[in-house]
Amino acid sequence: MSGYELDQHIDTTFKTSFGASFKDFSANDWSNISNMWHARNSVAHGGEAIFHEKSSGGGGTKVSVDDEVSKLMLKSANKLVLWLNNLK
Repeated sequence: MSGYELDQHIDTTFKTSFGASFKDFSANDWSNISNMWHARNSVAHGGEAIFHEKSSGGGGTKVSVDDEVSKLMLKSANKLVLWLNNLK
């Protein structure tokens, strides 16, 4: 795997390499992890803990990561770890 797009790795790269995609397994949890990854990138580059929700018209709504959002992200990250542990 190359590049730094975690959300794409656990979707298309894993599907190609291992025959399984976390996005196919749980699209909602994949979306939470994608949002977590983008918020992490924002913080890592000196920005706020935010991500942009995707919209059908492009762009997206800016969302701040608060306690409620972070709990959803962590729950999804735990689900990803369990899913990874069960890949055969």
